Amino acid sequence: MTFSVRIAVRGYELDTQGHLNNVVYHQYGDHARWECLRAAGVGGLMDLRPAAWSPTRGNIGGRSRERPP
Repeated sequence: MTFSVRIAVRGYELDTQGHLNNVVYHQYGDHARWECLRAAGVGGLMDLRPAAWSPTRGNIGGRSRERPP
């Protein structure tokens, strides 16, 4: 199954050179995982426990657009 979600990069997540902070990549992954689960009908942690779900695999990738001058 493939799932994707668009996430807007916020200015405070960037360093002075315009690079995204490493921790933020993982936060984006967590956000995408929860969005995927919500799309599958899972409402929260309590919904996961009875089913013994443990979604752990993720692929962090992205495309960048040129920034305006």
